[in-house]
Amino acid sequence: MLFGIILNVCSARCLPAPGKGMEIGNQVFEPSYLATHRRGELEGKVQAARDLLRSCRICPRECEVDRLAGERGDCNTGFLPMISSYNAHFGEEACLTGFRGSGTIFFTSCNLRCVFCQNYEISHR
Repeated sequence: MLFGIILNVCSARCLPAPGKGMEIGNQVFEPSYLATHRRGELEGKVQAARDLLRSCRICPRECEVDRLAGERGDCNTGFLPMISSYNAHFGEEACLTGFRGSGTIFFTSCNLRCVFCQNYEISHR
């Protein structure tokens, strides 16, 4: 019963504030990318992320291939990663999922076989 009360209180505090992002308690949450865009810094961050693709270190193998030039490393990920599936996810706290769920995206080509991977049982059949 207590869990239900806490969940309802959390849900009530996490309702979107019209035009202000999301209100959590007495604080208004705004996604950082909106503030970054408003300050004129978003384009620089996009360019910095693209620069990381020139010497790829997306996985622990750090193969340093140039993904912008179409090279593929050990993980076989190119410039545009392939998406295996995506969906709304409702398995997190109400403050994270809201009414529509949080996003969940699964990429293909992972061949690291990490034993701590949350999807280890299904990702390497």
